[in-house]
Amino acid sequence: METTKAPLTESFWNDYAALLGRRHVAAKASEWYVIRAKQFAGRRDLAALRAVSRDDVSAYLETFAARPDVEEWRIAQMARTVR
Repeated sequence: METTKAPLTESFWNDYAALLGRRHVAAKASEWYVIRAKQFAGRRDLAALRAVSRDDVSAYLETFAARPDVEEWRIAQMARTVR
């Protein structure tokens, strides 16, 4: 039987933004961290997100960096976001 995955809630993203604040990430930068984290999380639920490995993150970053429209600063931002 296939189960339906619950998407990450707005509460999850609010908690993530609050964590960024506690880690002294500026509010404007925090907005972009949330955007990039949402891109990385995609359709994963919390259990799937917790199961992400370093190899998964590396593969995602390599794919992201290979896009011709992505500037180096965006790659660095994405790397900081998913660490």
